[in-house]
Amino acid sequence: MRLIAPVVCLVSATAFAHDQWIEVQTSATGVTGRLFLSDGTSVEELPRNPERLARFELITGDDLATFAADAGAKPSGVAPPAPFLAAIYESKPATLEQTPSKFAAYLKEDSVVAPPGLSLKGRTKPVTERYSRCLVAVPRESGPVGCEFELELRSLDPLLVVAHKSGRPVKGQVVWLKDRAGKALAKATTAADGTASFGHARGHRVTAILMTKGEDTDVRSFWAATTLP
Repeated sequence: MRLIAPVVCLVSATAFAHDQWIEVQTSATGVTGRLFLSDGTSVEELPRNPERLARFELITGDDLATFAADAGAKPSGVAPPAPFLAAIYESKPATLEQTPSKFAAYLKEDSVVAPPGLSLKGRTKPVTERYSRCLVAVPRESGPVGCEFELELRSLDPLLVVAHKSGRPVKGQVVWLKDRAGKALAKATTAADGTASFGHARGHRVTAILMTKGEDTDVRSFWAATTLP
């Protein structure tokens, strides 16, 4: 079957809300994991928050190492020194409410497709959203890391990523290439095999938001960001 080629667009600098990612530094004494937040113009390092943390691990071959730190610490985790394939941060699901107008602006800003059945026209009550994050940092090309929704780095040059949901490729997913401050450099839409290509473009990370219908909320969303080497 012939696959539809992914669409790539260069975009002007845009600020994205709620943009988070992890960065990893290695040394002879350990592997440091840092969590960052950007509003599109400035970058803030976040402290470790055990109440939101579901998983913060380092994949080292067939083994896993845990990033450890006290609550409120910066950096948010340190693991024993070891060559690694990927660092993974997963958050526990959290719930927020937004007015219909703010939710519509959020969908437009991030090119997110609302789940079927959700109508904002004439709506007055807040939109409830349950969301979680899968943040990955890789030193080179890697395979899936086991998040419910994630962006796998398949190739660095040219830049090729794959969007997975529950282990299956996601078609039609918008993926953004951003700089460190969270400004958009380009966006691409995944093909039938879940791949999105940015040619030889280089950036700091790729991000995506997948929305589905919630069970006890209006929306269940999955936020994914993969920090590039």
